Amino acid sequence: MIESERAEVFLDRSTPSSSFLPKGDGEQQVSKIIASGNVRISKGRQHAKAEQGVYERGKETITLTGHPEVWEDGYQVKGAVITIFMNEERTLVAESEVLIHEGKARPGFLKK
Repeated sequence: MIESERAEVFLDRSTPSSSFLPKGDGEQQVSKIIASGNVRISKGRQHAKAEQGVYERGKETITLTGHPEVWEDGYQVKGAVITIFMNEERTLVAESEVLIHEGKARPGFLKK
């Protein structure tokens, strides 16, 4: 799930564009989403926040910039750029800072 103040959705150009919204039969698919402003992402037990997030369907990644942070179980990661690989149990962090919290309590970052 991606939440943000603004989102631009890009449809795959190689599919027919007879409709604004993607069709259920797969004629059009989202190729990219650029979310900005108070971006919040949830994927299973992993949660993240940033100023901007870019989802790329072809790579199945979400790249977070603008003070990105990720929480999962008992740890928190901060960095300059965080890339979440959606189909893998992997997150790439540039210029990382890792904080380990006792127990499993997560910060209340999902509160608006």
